Amino acid sequence: MLMRGFVVLLLLLNAAALAWQWELFAPWGWAPQSAREPERVLNQIRPETIRIETPAVTAKRLADEAAQAEKLAADATATTTATGPATASAEANSATALAPTSAASPKTGTPSAPINASALKPPATVPADNASKPAKVSSP
Repeated sequence: MLMRGFVVLLLLLNAAALAWQWELFAPWGWAPQSAREPERVLNQIRPETIRIETPAVTAKRLADEAAQAEKLAADATATTTATGPATASAEANSATALAPTSAASPKTGTPSAPINASALKPPATVPADNASKPAKVSSP
């Protein structure tokens, strides 16, 4: 008899927990803590633009974008050759004139040696301790 009473008590407690979870006791202030955050939903900016893609869909989209970029590059090349070699060489000369004279080191981010390093060699002689004769210094 004690065991039956214990089982009935457990069933009643489970039914009460289910009713509480379904917020049937909410009018009396006995509702579970809500995990909803409506203020965050209201603060979203254009949530309809978010797309969840599978890897296959992402790969297809990236392949399509790459194909479009190749097509645009081919069209630009065709336009350059259609305008003639004089225009193409003028564009190449202007691109060379705008090229940087030194490149940044990828590891440190500091400028590396200039492209034309021979123009920046140190002088062959420098005065030594205010002496009248210049001392010879070898260049590295």
